[in-house]
Amino acid sequence: MNTILPGFILTPPDARVAQRYYDLTEQEQADMVSSVPLGRPGKPEEVAAVVLFLASEAASFVSGAAIDVNGGR
Repeated sequence: MNTILPGFILTPPDARVAQRYYDLTEQEQADMVSSVPLGRPGKPEEVAAVVLFLASEAASFVSGAAIDVNGGR
């Protein structure tokens, strides 16, 4: 069994988190984004790419992994 550990990912369905993000001041938003080494929130497609990899034959020998998808946090 493997697990994916997403970080700061902005998604439309996650309205509560997104709303809290957009309710922050510009400085608070900048501070939040700057805490991610890549300098931006993640995209749902980036998490999906890891899911697809784990479901593929290419990951057939991956077992017991916890994969961070968090922009280097």
